[in-house]
Amino acid sequence: MERDAFIARMADLGINCSVHFIPLHLHSYWREKLNVSEAMFPQSQKAFEKLVTLPMFNSMTDEMQTYVISSVKQLLS
Repeated sequence: MERDAFIARMADLGINCSVHFIPLHLHSYWREKLNVSEAMFPQSQKAFEKLVTLPMFNSMTDEMQTYVISSVKQLLS
């Protein structure tokens, strides 16, 4: 399952996921300043296309954690 589809399906289940890892070559400042491109960082690009940040916060209950874990397992099985 592609990352964006996974995020959308998790949202349908009431779970908000995010993308927090954005590789250097995708930031306009560094692209322009260092003249970097996707071709220079193929592994970073692959990771960016797949990584998802699951919800995690200090008031998250055990029940909430269990729901997130079971939802991930359900979607990926």
